[in-house]
Amino acid sequence: MVDQARQSAELSRSAAQQKYDAAEPEIRQKLSAAAKRLDDAGNHAAQSMSNSGQEFRASLNKALTDARASAQHVSEAIAAKRSHINGKTEAPRHKS
Repeated sequence: MVDQARQSAELSRSAAQQKYDAAEPEIRQKLSAAAKRLDDAGNHAAQSMSNSGQEFRASLNKALTDARASAQHVSEAIAAKRSHINGKTEAPRHKS
């Protein structure tokens, strides 16, 4: 009885091994395809992040350039106003 159980287990193991061996190329192919899809998705995500990063960087550079130009205009306007005020003022008069 123990021998029969042992033989039955051995036959089951052999049958499972044969099914596995027969399916192994298909399993490897599926795993390989899944790994390739995962790599492609990772590469696509990295490229998207890179593009988004470049777009963000360009947008940030434009905003900084605009802010610098605005600050320059304000500075020039203040300088012009001071120049205008200083040009209109007369020297203080002393009372005699």
